[in-house]
Amino acid sequence: MKKFSIPFTLHKDTLNNGLRVITVEMPYLHSLEISLFIKVGSRFETDQNNGISHLLEHMLFRGTQSTPNSQHLHEKFESLGGDINAMTTSEYSCFWLAIHPQYLAKGMSLFSEMFHSPSFADLQIEKQIILEEILNEQNDKGECINIDDLASGLLWPHTSLSLSTLGTKENLLRFSEENIRSFFDTYYTAANMVLCLSGRIKHDPVLKYAQKYFSVITPGIESKIPIQKYTQTRAKALFKKNPGSQTNVQICFRALSYLSEDYHTLLLLQRILDDGNASLLQKNIREKQGLVYDISAQISSYYDTGTLDIDFTVAPERIAKVVQEVLKIIKTLSNNLAGQKEFLRAKKRFLIEFDFAFDNIAKIADRFGWAELFHKTESLETERDKIRAITREQVFHLCKQCLMNSALNIIVVGQYTAEEKRKIKKLDEDFPIR
Repeated sequence: MKKFSIPFTLHKDTLNNGLRVITVEMPYLHSLEISLFIKVGSRFETDQNNGISHLLEHMLFRGTQSTPNSQHLHEKFESLGGDINAMTTSEYSCFWLAIHPQYLAKGMSLFSEMFHSPSFADLQIEKQIILEEILNEQNDKGECINIDDLASGLLWPHTSLSLSTLGTKENLLRFSEENIRSFFDTYYTAANMVLCLSGRIKHDPVLKYAQKYFSVITPGIESKIPIQKYTQTRAKALFKKNPGSQTNVQICFRALSYLSEDYHTLLLLQRILDDGNASLLQKNIREKQGLVYDISAQISSYYDTGTLDIDFTVAPERIAKVVQEVLKIIKTLSNNLAGQKEFLRAKKRFLIEFDFAFDNIAKIADRFGWAELFHKTESLETERDKIRAITREQVFHLCKQCLMNSALNIIVVGQYTAEEKRKIKKLDEDFPIR
C-alpha cells in the first residue's frame, strides 16, 4: 500500500495568555489565510439574549480604535490582497482574512485589532442591517420560514439548540452597547479562541507576530457547551405555509456528534446518499424519475448530537411522492447492506476529496483551527485510516441505529394541500419502528 504523505508542516503553540496558535506551512500555495475561531454561538445564549453572538460578530466589523470607520477598515483589509469575512454558528464563531503572503505582519496587526480594541460604532445602523436579515427569514405574517431553524425547534424544543443564530427582532432592538461589550468580555478571551494561519508562511514569523499582536487579548477561561438532553419517541412532522410555486422539504434523522467513534461512518453514509449524480438520491429521484431539480443530503453535527438531513424543493402536488421515494431508499439501507458498487464508489470519492483538501487553504484552516477549538485533534493519518477501514457492515449497523421512526422528522415549508399533508403524516407515522 502506498504510504500516505502529508504535503505541509503543522505547528501548535500556546501564548502566555492561553491563546492557541496553529501554523500550517503550505509552501506550494501562493496565498495565506488568517482565521480566528471562538467558542461562542447560539448554544451559549438564552431566550433573553438570543442573537447577541451574531450581532457581536457584525459589530466587530464596525471599526477599531485605530480605524474607527468601518469603510476605512475594509479598505485596509482589501489593500492586502483579499477579503475579510465571518460567520456565527450554534457552537462557534469564525473570522477569516485571505491576503497575499507578503503582507503577513500588516494582516496580523490589523486583524488582531478587531479582537482587542473594537470600537463598537454605528450600533443602530448594524441593527438595521440585521433586521433585514431576520425579515428575509420570515413570511408575510412574521413567522419563521427558515427550514433549518424550524427543524431545530422541532428536534430540540426548549433548549439552546433550538435557538436561531439571528435571534429575534425584539431582542435585537433591545440590545445595548453595554450588553454587547459584556458578552464580548465574557467570550472573546484568549483561552476561548484558536488562531490559525495556513498557506505560504513560515512558523517562526507567525509565532513572532502572534506574540506581538495577540498577547494583549485578555486570558479568560474556555467556555463549556451546555449539554442538551431531549428524547424523541416517535416520528414528527411540521408544516408551515409560505407563498411560492415550489415547496421546501427537509427530512432529517437524529444522528451523531462529531465526537462519536462512528462519525466518519456517518459521513460515508451521507456520500452514499448524495455525492455526485451517480449517488442514490440523485440517481433514483432526479435522474430516473425527474421528480426534482435538486436534492441533497448533509450532516449537521454538534458536540453532543447531530442530524442527517435530506433537503429538496418540489412542486406542491409532488411532495408526498418525493418523501415516499426518499424513505424507500432509507428503508432499503436500513434493511440491507449498501450495494458494493455504491459503497466502494462513495469511499473512493471520500478519500479523494480528503486529498483534494490539501489544495484548499480554507478547508485546511477549518480542519485544524476548528478541531483544536473543540480538542478533536486526531492526526490526518488516523483520520484517513478510519475512512479506509469502514465496512459495509458498519454502515448497515449505523443505518439500523439512526434511521428509525423515533429519529425521523419531516419539515414542509411552502404551499401544500390538505391531501398532501395527510399523505406525508401517514408516511411519517408508518416509517418502521425498531
